[in-house]
Formats: sequence, structure tokens, C-alpha cells
Amino acid sequence: MFRDSFRSRRCIVPADEFYEWQSTASGRQPYFVQLGDHAAFGFAGLWNQSSNQTGELVHTFTILTTRANTLLIGLHRRMPVILDEKNRKAWLTTGMDVVPPNRFNNPYPSSRMTMTPVSKVVNNSRNDSIDCLQAITVKEGLRLFAL
Repeated sequence: MFRDSFRSRRCIVPADEFYEWQSTASGRQPYFVQLGDHAAFGFAGLWNQSSNQTGELVHTFTILTTRANTLLIGLHRRMPVILDEKNRKAWLTTGMDVVPPNRFNNPYPSSRMTMTPVSKVVNNSRNDSIDCLQAITVKEGLRLFAL
């Protein structure tokens, strides 16, 4: 669906945090992930448009992922491609006629990120409050994936 978007429909999805989940014996444990300086950032994205069955134009997008950094590897094997300020412009302009260079495949540095376990209240999409950011103590340890 997004094959041609690498060449001509790249985008940046703005964010200042995201959640990632770990499967545990007691259910899915959410973690709040952000940059260490709490700055906004952008995910490398691709967009597309197509017509649905009624002929209405539908816009869609996806966020690209890469292998997880050392901070997130205990939660998941992959993470979103995070673009720092210098790479945002390059993502939108570099080699629009070819697949992007490998520099966009590298995970964002762990040393520049933080990860905090938060309340499972975030697991329900109807919950939209400060409670979704409530830090908690996790009793189960992180499991590690083999790379």
C-alpha cells in the first residue's frame, strides 16, 4: 500500500511522547516514552490516498519502524523511526526518487530518551486524562530479546 510513498509521499508525524507496551503475566504494561529533554520530535512517515468503495478520497499514513534501541528492546523488538531536527529536512528532501539512505534505519539513541511505566488506565482509548501519565512501580522485570 505504501510502496510508492517512499519516493513521493513522505511526511513527518509530530509527537512529544508515545506509549509502548510489554506483555506480562498480569497483562499488558504500558510505558510512556519521550526524549530526555521533553522536546517535540517527528516520526518518519509515509502517506497515501485512495478511493474507497463509494468513491470518497481517503487519506492514510503509516509510521516507519526500525530495530529497538537498548532502552526499548526489553519491551519490543522495534520502535518508531524518530527524526531529530537535522534529519527532518533530509527525510523530506533527500533522494525523493530512491529509497531513503540507511541513516533513517538507525534507532534513536537510548541515551537521549526516557521510559516510565504508567498506569494501565491508558489501555482504554476512552481514557483521556492526566491519569494516563501517572507513573507507577512495576513489580515484574523487563525481559530481553535476542538481537
